[in-house]
Amino acid sequence: KVVVLSHGPAGTLERAAVVASRRSATAAVGEAIHDWAAGEEQRVFLLISADLAHVHGNARAPRRADGVPDPRYLNARYASPHACAEPFERAVARWVETGSTAALDGAVRLAREAMCCGIE
Repeated sequence: KVVVLSHGPAGTLERAAVVASRRSATAAVGEAIHDWAAGEEQRVFLLISADLAHVHGNARAPRRADGVPDPRYLNARYASPHACAEPFERAVARWVETGSTAALDGAVRLAREAMCCGIE
């Protein structure tokens, strides 16, 4: 079985603007996925692709074979890292790993600054 989940709105700023208002729905979906997976007889592999903070700066951009940063991944607007990027992604990871509502709340508080478009 393959289950594909998707979300909208489409733009980063639009998503960042609605994260807080969708917090309870995000928690409910996470709990529902956990409960479904826990109830399955067969082992469940869940792959989540998330485009989280857009403000890590260009130092993390993938490199081409010649070692030069790939220009397709450079962010002119956020070339330097923002202080909220790492704490935001740590909070998301903690929520996913533990189900902690405090971690989710922490991520929601940082989502707009982190330019997140993948938490909900």
